[in-house]
Amino acid sequence: MKIEKFTTWIKVARKYTRITWQRNFTPKENQEAKLIFVMIPGNPGNDKFYDHFGERILEVMADNQFHIPTEFYSISHLNHVELPNNLRNESDIKHDDLFLLNDQINHKLNYFMEYMPKKTPIILMGHSIGSYMALKILPQLIDNGFNVVKVLGLFPTIEQMAFSPNGVRVGGMLEFFDKHATFTKILLSWIWLLPDCFKRFIVRLNLRDPLVPECVIQSAMEIVSSSVVRNIMHLANNELQIVKLHDDSLFLNEHRDRILLYYGTTDRWVPAELAEEQAARLGKACVFLDNDGCEHAFVIRDGEVMARTVVSLVEQFLKT
Repeated sequence: MKIEKFTTWIKVARKYTRITWQRNFTPKENQEAKLIFVMIPGNPGNDKFYDHFGERILEVMADNQFHIPTEFYSISHLNHVELPNNLRNESDIKHDDLFLLNDQINHKLNYFMEYMPKKTPIILMGHSIGSYMALKILPQLIDNGFNVVKVLGLFPTIEQMAFSPNGVRVGGMLEFFDKHATFTKILLSWIWLLPDCFKRFIVRLNLRDPLVPECVIQSAMEIVSSSVVRNIMHLANNELQIVKLHDDSLFLNEHRDRILLYYGTTDRWVPAELAEEQAARLGKACVFLDNDGCEHAFVIRDGEVMARTVVSLVEQFLKT
């Protein structure tokens, strides 16, 4: 069984966006997918961080008892992947434009409205702040007729981000660099001079494990860009300002049965007690705690484990 993979730039509300999509079947006679996974990234929001994870999900879906023709889509955040030179004059955004959390949320909704089918069952996944985005657009997707079977938040940063250990540690720095945008732009202006071999060296200093998937290495190299780094910090600072108290509007009663949240046990962005509080609110059938020691940035080393976990969480809802 071969996984087919495609990476391309598309326009979403006239803004160029990179997406990667994969499938575990070769279409014959207009055959279409019977199930679609859509991945909203965390921050950084590079679509290709999730290549290995998506590939493993598709392999499991092909090998399990269902043999379901499945597609996996990952959509980048606006300007979290540097826009190619040949597209810069054709897009409604400039390569160094900065985007806030609400911009990225609307961007994901627009992507669905322009490109996703409405009848095919969809598993909408969000990682970290992507979980917040997924929950935000869920009511509108349902109202517009999309067949969203489940929303799965992986290591979800959906409340109290600024009060988490990592939020406390980096909050002041993010606020400073975001507030002093001109200084930050000048400080990072030299990055474009770095050759790819040196970018790879920098990435490998931090990701030394030989088992780290190549897609993660390549995506991390793409982060080494002035405009991308500034967008990462701009979004992160905005997240800390907005994602504070528990937001009941993310869990409307009519949609709660579609929501699954998966928490880590050593996550410094999401303390374990938040999982307990969510379980008390939503019920233990909606909240799961990781038993495999997976990291918040699971795509680095735990993509295969998480792929099997995701399928195990949703497969009971596919037996129709």
